[in-house]
Amino acid sequence: MRLLHGLSSIAVSVVLSSAYANAADCSLDKKAKDLNLHEINTYYQCVRTQLVNDYQRGDNDIAKAYSHWKPAATGPAKPGFHSNRYLMTYVNDIGHSTYTAYASTNVNMPVGSIIAKESFKIKSKGLLSAGPLFFMEKVGVDIAPKTSGWRYSAVKKNGTPMKVGQTFCHSCHQAYSAQDSLGYPVVDVRLK
Repeated sequence: MRLLHGLSSIAVSVVLSSAYANAADCSLDKKAKDLNLHEINTYYQCVRTQLVNDYQRGDNDIAKAYSHWKPAATGPAKPGFHSNRYLMTYVNDIGHSTYTAYASTNVNMPVGSIIAKESFKIKSKGLLSAGPLFFMEKVGVDIAPKTSGWRYSAVKKNGTPMKVGQTFCHSCHQAYSAQDSLGYPVVDVRLK
């Protein structure tokens, strides 16, 4: 599989929405911590169908829709936030252009913007360990004044609702207040 770095978001969408191998066919010949960005992305492309199918097993409308949104990164980066998982970010059409400007100050995401973050770990021998699908929905400060206008939610890896504490989530995201509470993907995987 080819590295997506440097492709336009439309090209990335086409590549990511194409057919993928069965996740059982995804294997690695080295430890996850030793993978480079190309190898991480190749693995992600191989397991993405499994991730999406599992997240969409429930009845969450956002989980059902997000796989058709544009990606906000060329691929997942090495683990960090969200319990040290790999994250791949998608944004709906309302917020995609604002989000992918990756501005560090004076950011104001439009109400109706929704961000979805797939999460996973890579276990030994390349086995996928899916994590939750996280959402941030810009609902406005009149609806969510304590969280700067954001509503946080998630579904578990099997698509069932996950209990999410608004204050808990926002306690990390408020560190990015100049960015409208957005913790962008790391620079190495941002769209160019």
